[in-house]
Amino acid sequence: MSEQLKPILVTTKDAARLLGLSPQTLRNWRNAGKGPRFVHVSTGKSPALYPYDELVRWAESLGERHE
Repeated sequence: MSEQLKPILVTTKDAARLLGLSPQTLRNWRNAGKGPRFVHVSTGKSPALYPYDELVRWAESLGERHE
């Protein structure tokens, strides 16, 4: 198996870098119920994490035509 491993979950900072956005933009979108899907892996003040595959799907959907 020579396939490179991809991260399953990435931090807000890394998600923002992958999408070409600022981390604050992703925080604002989370608070507004917008943007890519994110998860919290535990209760309380756990950081928001973004599924890598979801980031890819979300970014690809931006190029889709919605009528």
